[in-house]
Parts: sequence; C-alpha cells; structure tokens
Amino acid sequence: MQVWYVITFNENLFCGNPAAVVLMNLSMPSAWCQSMALELYQAITVFLLPICTNHYKVEFYTSYTQVALCGHGTLSCGHVLYSKGYVSKHQAISFHASDSILGAMLVDGKVCNDFPELPYSIDVTN
Repeated sequence: MQVWYVITFNENLFCGNPAAVVLMNLSMPSAWCQSMALELYQAITVFLLPICTNHYKVEFYTSYTQVALCGHGTLSCGHVLYSKGYVSKHQAISFHASDSILGAMLVDGKVCNDFPELPYSIDVTN
C-alpha cells in the first residue's frame, strides 16, 4: 500500500482541494477503508485497486462516510498514476466507481476527467 497527498485546483500550499490517494494491492473491507480515511483526515480519501492494465477500482471516503463520486479525488488519482509512472502518459485511465466508469487522460500535460452524463431535471414551477 502506498499513500500520497495531493492538492488540486491550486499550486499554493494550504489552498485548493486536498485528497489522500491510497494505492492498494489487495481489496480491504469498507470498515477498514473508513478507518483509514478517518486516520488520514483529508477532505477525501480515494482507494485505488488495480483491475487490469489502466483500469482501477476506485472508492471515495470522507472521514465519516463513503461517497459515490468525487471530482478532485479522481483528478488526484490521475495525477498520481501518471506522475509516478503507473500509467503511460499517452494512455487513458478507467476508474470503476460504485455505479459508473470515470475516465482520465492527459491533455497538454494536465489531467482531464471524463465523467458520465447524468440525467437531471429542474423544477421551474416555483
């Protein structure tokens, strides 16, 4: 297991959106992941488990609960996987979340996420 702390959306220390990225080599129970997220105490802790080449199972935890998706957490994972050489800078990454597959790729040296389009509605009668 390896852990990195990543700050997205800002280059200054103590600004931006912090995330802990945990690269696992085996699956752990959600109670263990929740305890680890509380110990790391970041805005989000992301657990990555390799599935096959450039495909990773991804789970997102705050200090107190599991969440389905986190944008800056996904960006942080892409940054770690590309910058540490786990994925070639010319290949896309697929993150398999609880109910969707999220994508990431490098564009002009920056990690770009590809999230599924979700249907939504707005009540304009009020």
